[in-house]
Amino acid sequence: MNPLAVAAVVLLLALVGGMFFCAKPHIRQREETEKDRARPCSPLSPEETEMYEAGLHPGEDGLALMYTLSVCRHCVSLKKWLSQHGIPFHEVYVDRYQGEERRALVEKLRFYNPRGSFPTLVLPGGERALVGFRETELKKVFEDCV
Repeated sequence: MNPLAVAAVVLLLALVGGMFFCAKPHIRQREETEKDRARPCSPLSPEETEMYEAGLHPGEDGLALMYTLSVCRHCVSLKKWLSQHGIPFHEVYVDRYQGEERRALVEKLRFYNPRGSFPTLVLPGGERALVGFRETELKKVFEDCV
């Protein structure tokens, strides 16, 4: 057999094999995504429903609202600072929600903080927000309480 023909067949097999190898993870990922979408969301507890509603209307009840995550060290620092200074606030743990609820909370969070980072503290009245844990800014905002 002609060596050039053998080389062409080997190259063709390598290309086809490479395409199959590269495409396989994408197929697997797509299947997992469909499974996740098909997974039923567990119903929200009364407390989760209350905090979800507060998260959609932050500050409207006259209290600050903190969008937070379960594993966020800056969120823990902010929560501790607010508690130590006797400032009442709501917490919405965004990572405890799924599907449409999480999407709606993130959309509202991004209204105040386009980067979507945590913590984001919406001040009473819902007109302004502080992003991150910045003690100097907190003291300025809550100077009557500190």
